[in-house]
Amino acid sequence: MQLQMTCSLENENIPINYRRSCLSLIKTAIEKQDQQKFHELFDQNVQKYYTWSVYLKNAVFGKEEIIVPSKELIFNFSTGDAETAVLFQNAFANLIEEEVPFAKNKVTVLSVVPVTQPLIRKNAAIFRTISPIVARDHDRETKKDWYYSVSQNEEAFVATLKANTLYKWKNFYGDSLKEDLESLVFTPIKMKKTVVQHYEKYIEASLGTFRLEGEPYLLNLFLKEGIGSISGSGFGMLELIEEAAYAD
Repeated sequence: MQLQMTCSLENENIPINYRRSCLSLIKTAIEKQDQQKFHELFDQNVQKYYTWSVYLKNAVFGKEEIIVPSKELIFNFSTGDAETAVLFQNAFANLIEEEVPFAKNKVTVLSVVPVTQPLIRKNAAIFRTISPIVARDHDRETKKDWYYSVSQNEEAFVATLKANTLYKWKNFYGDSLKEDLESLVFTPIKMKKTVVQHYEKYIEASLGTFRLEGEPYLLNLFLKEGIGSISGSGFGMLELIEEAAYAD
């Protein structure tokens, strides 16, 4: 399920690191709705099976802040899990007309509406990113991270994307997932590197359009749950441009 939450800003200034404020908004909504689920999701660093993005109409990006002349923030949320969808839909709806702190600003939730998502039936599709894709190679021993973008190192980017997907979903799909990921083909169409501030880090990520060839369940998984690492922090959300012809 995909949800679209429309919010108004008290003033037109938000921080360049706005995802941190969005995460705070999510936590406020979930804690108010269901404290047990809040603790399950946020007390520890658990895997998040959802993704989200933010649309800021006519925004002007500076070094430290973003100017949003419309004072409108559209929050897009997506998950393939029915229980998670109901939790977030109710949580967001309970914030309607409530003023919530947003960094040095405030947001008021105006509406929350479900958005119909297409079902991909073919084995190839063209996507556009609506939040940056993060391909992160995490070393558990040293706790260090390496980030790859498609334009800087396509081979490492694709390999890391597949590794991120396997790590996230192996308990759901078993051994067949590894085989299906090995045959997955990622073809950039028009992509670029971007550097995004996330908390105190600046991380390398990728934006643009690309083609995926693979099992339809994988393509639908990426559309509903996001692709790459840290999707629960507002990365890896996709929009389907079109289903493509079957690969030869």
